[in-house]
Amino acid sequence: MPDPRDPRGVRHALVAVLALTACAVLVGATSVLAVSEWIADAPPHGSRGCARIATARW
Repeated sequence: MPDPRDPRGVRHALVAVLALTACAVLVGATSVLAVSEWIADAPPHGSRGCARIATARW
């Protein structure tokens, strides 16, 4: 079920943000814009290993 709240109020775990940023850089993102686009295109529970790392419970 999608979150009906305004996305500006959603807080993300630091480990998720850092993991997804690292994954984006590893696949070739060279700017903040490229990182944000890669993260926006990443599936929330997809088959990419980075998405699994970012959503794991530590």
